[in-house]
Amino acid sequence: MKKSGPIPGVISVDMEHGAKPAAGATRAVKMSDGSTMREEITVQERPRAYRYRWLNPPAAPFSLMVRGAESDWTFRPAGAGTAVDWTYTFELTTPLVYPLAVPVTWLFNRWMRAALEELRRA
Repeated sequence: MKKSGPIPGVISVDMEHGAKPAAGATRAVKMSDGSTMREEITVQERPRAYRYRWLNPPAAPFSLMVRGAESDWTFRPAGAGTAVDWTYTFELTTPLVYPLAVPVTWLFNRWMRAALEELRRA
């Protein structure tokens, strides 16, 4: 996934400790800003659901606003293909950052839409 505005892109994703993608496994996601996000897969129910949560906060400046997040992917048949719903739930560092988090959420949604479009083309 490519960088979109201030949201870094994903360079690589590596499963940790030689694990296969499954509930309980962890992975390291290298970002284009030089940071690494660690994620734990919490649900993998093919072909319907995939969920993960961040194990560390994002790099600054987002770490000033966001402490953690959970991501939820759901899949359902749609015509000759598959419809994908992707949501994120963010844990803010304090309710005081909410006014700043609103525009960042909009940017993050744009990043997610671009990533889903890349997947569709692939």
